[in-house]
Amino acid sequence: MPKEIKNFDWSLLKKFALINQLSDHKLELIAKEIKLYSFEANEIICSEESISESMFFINSGKIKITKSEVVLATLKAGDYFGEMSLLEKKTRNASASVIENAEVFELHSQTFDSFIKSSPEALYNVALTFDHRLRENNNMVVKQYLELKNQFVELQEAHRQLLQTDKLASIGMITAGVAHEINNPLTILNGYIQMLRTEFPKKNKTDEYYEKTFLKLEHACEAIKKIVIGLKTYVRMDEDHTVPIKLHETIQGSIDLVSFLYKKEHIELMTEFDMKDPNVEVMGNVGQLQQVIINLLSNAKDAMDGRENKKITLRTKVEDDYILVDVSDNGQGITDENLKKLFKKFFTTKGVGKGTGLGLDIVRSIVDKMKGDIKVNSTLNIGTTFTIKVPRIKKDE
Repeated sequence: MPKEIKNFDWSLLKKFALINQLSDHKLELIAKEIKLYSFEANEIICSEESISESMFFINSGKIKITKSEVVLATLKAGDYFGEMSLLEKKTRNASASVIENAEVFELHSQTFDSFIKSSPEALYNVALTFDHRLRENNNMVVKQYLELKNQFVELQEAHRQLLQTDKLASIGMITAGVAHEINNPLTILNGYIQMLRTEFPKKNKTDEYYEKTFLKLEHACEAIKKIVIGLKTYVRMDEDHTVPIKLHETIQGSIDLVSFLYKKEHIELMTEFDMKDPNVEVMGNVGQLQQVIINLLSNAKDAMDGRENKKITLRTKVEDDYILVDVSDNGQGITDENLKKLFKKFFTTKGVGKGTGLGLDIVRSIVDKMKGDIKVNSTLNIGTTFTIKVPRIKKDE
């Protein structure tokens, strides 16, 4: 409960803009009508929808003003509140409670009406205060609107991602099943090829044409096998389990998985692996690393749209405790302005329906999990290179 403080110094009232223009005599008269109370933290001074019979001046401490549990303002010593409900002769439209121990003057409506009617300056000050609060509230509303707008956009994208994740999970299960089923006829096909290679020369003269045919069939079966292995690995990309990964083998597996699509678009995929350590290993998740490579290949492919002699080069280079992976294209390049925003979530330069702005954010997230780093260099009309730098596993470890 608030405690009344008696025999206070009336000159304390001079700190309040609403009444400090009054003469000392009038302030002394008001001091006889006004009361000073001491409030502790969390105490309520007045409640929303309660009958308005007074207004308040804050001598010390902090007060928060709330409406429907939403904080509208935080007031401090020298501020006042409650005057609008007195002017409008309505119930209070907000609540006031103490944040820090406070001393608050309470001025009853009769005294307030009296000096407001006799002092144009006081009425003018009320108008200024009201204008200031309106501007503050307007700024707050605009800020809250922008925050809500951003949250709505993020929620929309999160919802879309959840739907996409659900679809991908279903596709992953189907893909894993299909990949498993492909292996059975593939094994039979390989068996018959080997049988034909063994039996055919016995009944026919050796013919270079048939030998080349057998080789083509074997290569086709091997290509299918690689795609199946790549698919089975890729659908496990959500697993967080990390193991030593053979980097060059994983990169080649990623290329094998998409190479037929790139050949269809006349894109040449080249590799330049550092052979100082051909079996270099890194710690990570195979599926997630493949996701990184395939994302960067996809971006490179899109960057070369409409250009001739399309070429993507994947290079590796061993540097001390790290391995660098470059994915380079000879596409249109990226402007300096877009380079600054490239890894921001939802930023994309692709058209509607072609990009979500999440690919590079996911890539960076995976590289971060591998305790690595990713950078990009680009020159307009010449091309772009993404460089991934991740720790390698030393052979003596």
